[in-house]
Amino acid sequence: MGLGWALSLAVCVGQTAAPSTDPEAAIRYAQNAFEYRDFPKVVEVLWPWLHPPRMQDEARLVRARELLGVSLHLVGRVEDAREEFTALLLRDPDHGLDPFTVPPDVIQSFETVKQQMEPTLRTLRERRPLEPPAAPIEPQVRLELVEVPHWSVTLLPFGAPQFVLDRPAWGATLLSVQLAGLGLNLAAFARASDLPADSAEFDRWVTLQYVGLGVAVAGYVSSVVHANNRLRTKREALLRRDRK
Repeated sequence: MGLGWALSLAVCVGQTAAPSTDPEAAIRYAQNAFEYRDFPKVVEVLWPWLHPPRMQDEARLVRARELLGVSLHLVGRVEDAREEFTALLLRDPDHGLDPFTVPPDVIQSFETVKQQMEPTLRTLRERRPLEPPAAPIEPQVRLELVEVPHWSVTLLPFGAPQFVLDRPAWGATLLSVQLAGLGLNLAAFARASDLPADSAEFDRWVTLQYVGLGVAVAGYVSSVVHANNRLRTKREALLRRDRK
């Protein structure tokens, strides 16, 4: 029973009619027959589609001409095959056959036709419409928000400008100098306040008081100068980068 069912199925498949109204389906049908080396079936399916041509799509027409031409050659209709190759090359002057699927003698016949048609094919290539120039590639614009501190930041005390301007080491140093100067100033003031104004020790502590104040002021002035230089350098670097 199983063998009978298989034979019935084979008969049904063999009797399946090729598509007569759908060119894409006809090419798929012919392609399947070609892969199974049923070359007479390829000729039977595609000949009515190409004589006269009933396919509008250029790519389908070229593929159908190739399948039909190779199959005609393999069933012994060499002259008909060469006519198909001629029609194919008039459509696609640079077409070539796949040596992995097409026998060498068929490829040789195809190349012979191509060589004989070379003057005509050269003219066809020259008459091809020029491809439009590729659209220029627009440069990609990357927006980057860069925050530049206001100049007034440079007037802040205790190394704050250096921390804002990404110079923490400088900020820590200037902070220490200013705190040390203020600390000496306040300590000397407190000590001098407990001493008689006409004593020598009072004078020494007053002197230290001014020394501490001078250190604090020097640290503050150094911070302002350094911060202004750093801010100017940062702005110039950003301007140079924007000009590139």
